[in-house]
Amino acid sequence: MKKCINCGKTLPDDAVFCPWCETDQNERQEIEAPAKKNWMVYGVLIASVIVLLTVCLLLYLKHRPETIEGGATISYNDGKTEWTVLTTFDRISLTAGIGQENIDMYLPVDSDSHIYDQLYALRAEDARDMEAAAAAAEIFYEQVESIEYITDAPSGKNALSVSGPARNTDMLPQAVSLADLHYFPTNGKSTLTWKIHMKNKDTLILQHTMSVTPQEIISVSDEEYPMETAQQLNELLKTLEDKYPHDVIEIILPAVTYDEPVQIKNRGFNLTGTVEGGNATTFTETLEVFTRNMQITEITGVNFEGSGGNGIVAHEGVILNNCLFFGWDTAVYGQEGSWPMLSGVEFRDNQTAFLFDSSHATCSNTGYEENVFENNGTAVQLENVPGQGTLEFTGCRFEGNENDLINNSSYTVEGL
Repeated sequence: MKKCINCGKTLPDDAVFCPWCETDQNERQEIEAPAKKNWMVYGVLIASVIVLLTVCLLLYLKHRPETIEGGATISYNDGKTEWTVLTTFDRISLTAGIGQENIDMYLPVDSDSHIYDQLYALRAEDARDMEAAAAAAEIFYEQVESIEYITDAPSGKNALSVSGPARNTDMLPQAVSLADLHYFPTNGKSTLTWKIHMKNKDTLILQHTMSVTPQEIISVSDEEYPMETAQQLNELLKTLEDKYPHDVIEIILPAVTYDEPVQIKNRGFNLTGTVEGGNATTFTETLEVFTRNMQITEITGVNFEGSGGNGIVAHEGVILNNCLFFGWDTAVYGQEGSWPMLSGVEFRDNQTAFLFDSSHATCSNTGYEENVFENNGTAVQLENVPGQGTLEFTGCRFEGNENDLINNSSYTVEGL
């Protein structure tokens, strides 16, 4: 027997209904309805994850390390500044903001030489402003982790060799880095590669070529070509320039006086004076050297007798050996692009004997040995000299000059 679940009356065990209170004797169980899923929350979460992943991807693509390859000039944006990065052998390319893809060098047999491969980084406003270019080089260099310099030149005797690369603010503050190449006439063509590793993990690769060809030495005298007057000499220089564009040309000048201006253009010559019958090779008007691309002119044993004006005006490297200058307003004037080199030269009775005013040069020699400066207004005037360092006037004699030295350059001077 069992009792009613509602009123407590006694009921048979199998009773499903209480006749007294009419209560169903089966117990009911409440079943909870399944919870509804919040699909909107899930959608928001999924969308957020997608957005986050997209942002991360975009940030990675924006800041991932890049490798930028080019020839002698590339454009590079470091995230703050747009740079033109270029490599060149001649700083004239710097003012144009374009690298030098190839340089052809010519060397006499059994000789060797050096040249600097130069790396620059410029902003748009820097190309023609040397101070701004130097500041830009410093800013860019601070972002550099390391620099490699690679050549494909074979090894062995008289092989192309490299010192550096290294930054040299004393020599060329506008350059980010310099590689000193020691080359020989048999080196042929070499591919030169700059590999710049930035601190942000970007890599910049610049590449250009250098070709070296042996030169023949061509000797010319007045027995073969007329050169008695300045007009004839100017015509001869043009003829030889066209006929022998790359060989070494040595001209033996007759013992005559050239009383009109002479210009050496486009390529260098070696001029050697002579003495005959009490006469010597003499210039009484300006000799101007306009050569470019490391075409050096060497002048030996020539007199320059002036009555004012300029004796020699150089726009490229010029070497003077055992020459005499007197009577000029400025005897030797090294203008932009030049580096005059003097050895055994006599300067007498000039207003200014040697004036150096050039902010860049493709060649240099800081030694000025065995020169004589007598009775000049100013013996040596330094306005601008490329780079920084010391000019050495070893064994020179300074007598009777109003000023032995006026130095407005960054160089120190020894020997005065």
